[in-house]
Amino acid sequence: MGSIRGFLDIGIGANLSGRVVFEFFEEAGEAVLENFRSLCLGKVTGLVRGKRRALSYTGCRVYRVIAGSYLECGDFELNNGDGGSSVFGGYFKEAPNTRRHSYAGLLSMKRMGAEGFGSQFFITFGRNPQLDNQHLIFGRVVEGMEFVRAIEHVAVDARNVPRVEVGVLRCGLLLYNPKQADRMSKQRDLVNNLMESLRPQESESDDDATEEIRCLYTGKVIKKRSLRADTAAAIGKQYLNDALGGKSIHLVPHYDAESEYQYYVESEESTDVQPPTTAPSSPSDEVSESDDSVSSDDDDGDETDPVALKLKALSNRLDECSRLNHEAVAVENELGGDAKKLNEHYRDVLGLREDNSTVNFNRNPGLNKAAIAVEKQHDRELKKEKGKSFGWNVFNQDALYRAHKKRLKETTFNRDEYELQKAQMGDKFYQPGITTVEPTEAAKLSVVRNLEKQYKQREKFSRRRALDDDAKDVSYINQRNRVFNQKLDRAFKSHTAEIKQNLERVGYTYDDLILLPGFISGPISDVNLASNLTRKIRINTPIVSSPMDTVTESKMAIELALQGGIGVIHNNLTLEESVEEVRKVKRFENGFIVDPYTLTPQHTVEDWMTIRDKYGYRSIPITTNGRRGSKLEGIVTSGDVCFVSDKSTKIEEVMTREPIVGKHPLTLQEAKKILFEIKKGVLPIVNDNGELVSIVSRSDIKKNRKFPNASLNENSQLLVGVAISTQSGSLEKAARLLEAGADVLVIDSSQGNSVYQIDLIKQLKQTYPNVQVIGGNVVTARQAKNLIDAGADGLRVGMGSGSICSTQGVCGVGRPQATSVYYVSRFAREYGNGCPVIADGGIRNSGDIMKALALGASCCMLGGAIAGTIESPGDFFYHNGIRVKQYRGMGSKAAFMTARHKTQNSGSIRRYHMEEDQPMVSQGVAGYTTDKGSVNTLIPTMMQAVKHGMQNIGFFDIPSLHEGLHSGSVRFEVRSHNAILEGNVSTNLMMQNQS
Repeated sequence: MGSIRGFLDIGIGANLSGRVVFEFFEEAGEAVLENFRSLCLGKVTGLVRGKRRALSYTGCRVYRVIAGSYLECGDFELNNGDGGSSVFGGYFKEAPNTRRHSYAGLLSMKRMGAEGFGSQFFITFGRNPQLDNQHLIFGRVVEGMEFVRAIEHVAVDARNVPRVEVGVLRCGLLLYNPKQADRMSKQRDLVNNLMESLRPQESESDDDATEEIRCLYTGKVIKKRSLRADTAAAIGKQYLNDALGGKSIHLVPHYDAESEYQYYVESEESTDVQPPTTAPSSPSDEVSESDDSVSSDDDDGDETDPVALKLKALSNRLDECSRLNHEAVAVENELGGDAKKLNEHYRDVLGLREDNSTVNFNRNPGLNKAAIAVEKQHDRELKKEKGKSFGWNVFNQDALYRAHKKRLKETTFNRDEYELQKAQMGDKFYQPGITTVEPTEAAKLSVVRNLEKQYKQREKFSRRRALDDDAKDVSYINQRNRVFNQKLDRAFKSHTAEIKQNLERVGYTYDDLILLPGFISGPISDVNLASNLTRKIRINTPIVSSPMDTVTESKMAIELALQGGIGVIHNNLTLEESVEEVRKVKRFENGFIVDPYTLTPQHTVEDWMTIRDKYGYRSIPITTNGRRGSKLEGIVTSGDVCFVSDKSTKIEEVMTREPIVGKHPLTLQEAKKILFEIKKGVLPIVNDNGELVSIVSRSDIKKNRKFPNASLNENSQLLVGVAISTQSGSLEKAARLLEAGADVLVIDSSQGNSVYQIDLIKQLKQTYPNVQVIGGNVVTARQAKNLIDAGADGLRVGMGSGSICSTQGVCGVGRPQATSVYYVSRFAREYGNGCPVIADGGIRNSGDIMKALALGASCCMLGGAIAGTIESPGDFFYHNGIRVKQYRGMGSKAAFMTARHKTQNSGSIRRYHMEEDQPMVSQGVAGYTTDKGSVNTLIPTMMQAVKHGMQNIGFFDIPSLHEGLHSGSVRFEVRSHNAILEGNVSTNLMMQNQS
């Protein structure tokens, strides 16, 4: 019994199309699979826009393409992503599966909010964690992934809508029959051998071997191709059709190493292709007959050889295809690349009627599509050649005639010559660019005098241009209202361009700028804030905590990673403390815990309690020597020691012997299934010798469900970053941190453009090529260039802009933050091949985050905005009756004293390039900040406000926002001081805390 595959024939523009074949995951659910398969077949009917028709994906546009993420399609009702119900009538409910959008080519059904699923679906271009636990994966691409990649690179507008028409031309189901695989493989090998035997004939005849491919518009030769090589695949396919008795065969490359299929076979009902009963007649038949008559008698026996007969039939078909191709090329050359003539020729050949010439893509994606597309493309090329519409081509015919008559009254010329020219030229006389009778010198002087008089009277731009040295006549209507158009452009279109010019002379902060609203094209639920932290690390929430000793340690890093961001542990710690902080983050949420805490049978209950109180683990595996890799003896849980009063009791007396285990190797999903069945908190994983390999915890599974957007690595562990300095020994410290599980290293320096940091980045990238390194801080393109050349995977931007930083006042060096982010991000985009930029400093609220992202930042680093939360280091205390927590800059004297005591003049001292036996110059202040609650409520609230900002300016993801910045779609305006005050809350109100 064969299995079912689905296929979509997708077209890009008028001339490019390809087939994408899917296999289905049966565990996805019967409703999802039945819905998709029915829409592929198109046999279910329903009401669409008030008319009953077949419900099918045929004719659906691909209405959203986000490079690196996914494409969206399947809205057969509105074709814009706002419709698309299911074949069951409306939307249907289905529980999401546990599969993650972790690689390219996945087929995922889109959830339409709380209503459920409809007909819309995604095809992923890569890893999309923001889609996990929301949308349902039910299949994957097994053929045509190269065509999916072609769709990924289609040009799109600011709303990620393809600029060329991309849509489904045909869809259906395919049957895979494994029993026919061997027989069809032999047939394919035979056809390949026959094709190889035909190849030497291609070079014997120059006339039939190649054809010239010419541009439809210019007529220039683009490339040459072999006619027989182009038709070889089609001939081989037809040959296999004959061998299969008329069934249509679809050849598929060996795409997936795990599957064994080689071909898909469509049923006889689903194909319109019938095998030819006889070979087509062509001039090559006569040549073959003449050759047979000259051949020797020994060749007569070959006529009964089936291989020889099929080879002769193939040769005849090749000759026929060559003749047809030459006829098509001759027709196009004869028409001279004229789009209108080609259009008429296509309509004649295809038999299209006039009333069917404007059928849209939704209703009939059929034969006339290519002709219409050719004509539209020709019109677009003409518009590009003409440029802007000023002068003659902006007038209609009546305006042209009136302007011409007015010109006649002002110009003296020979009336007889004028009438003669008018009679000879006919209608062309009034067309743009036609020069009439040469005016007299007196007429020219008269026009010049009139223009000079107008300049003196009005001192404004005239509608007619004075004659210059190159002018041959005065029959010219000038560009209308040039000055007015310039003013209009400055007032309504070029806010961002104007700011970009002023940025060269004036530095702006976030408060100086305001984003102008755009067009809202979708709900706020469509906004996706996923962005790149480094070149290889992508996070769902563009928030990074600052590496400050009053902001980020393991607790902050854990909570921020659960919200989709990432924390960077500060550098004012000893090496052992830093390693322990990283391990705390890594052990909080795991897939397979490969380094669990273990005990021996000779340990006591008191040892178990020490691990429980210090690290929070209550289920400890017991091995022979107390290490992973030795034989598992048992497991101790809180239930085993609950009633033990003597803490010196040996573990072997209370442990559970021969616990239920999982056999290595197994997948994480299989381990979770065993956990659910045995209803235990921990599942040890052992090998065939009974030796402990890893463990899986039930609490980690609960965390995955509670925080679906958490920032995780490949082993389902939370992401964490660590700050290091440029002091000697940093390379050894980096080795220890990477061994503990650090995902990214952040080089902490107030001025990153130094020989120390450049050398350290080069050493790190040479020693650990896969490590992700973030350099900084920088505020200029020159600084950024040196770090990018050294190998930095990300850049921190900001110098002296933090709320507790005094570098600009003390040293007189720095740059306003908005200007810094814009210039460095633009340089990193153009020169650094899209190196991500982190806006560090100056961010006080969600509005500043929105502006930083719109100026080109990929992520925002928060310090003061999240200081004073429950997760930040330090204890709360009361000051004047207000609950506060300490907050200080890493350049403050208090931070310097901590660094000197703990890290031997490393940490924050090295960050500001301080040296021993030198006076300490404070570049920061210390103070306290009010209690802000928990990061678990603060970060989601801020991100929801950012989503509202994205929706208001008309963008729904950060990559398209950056595209809009550089294309001019994102518009800024500079605010005056009063405008800033106006945008803030009035100070005359008695405000009430709403939290």
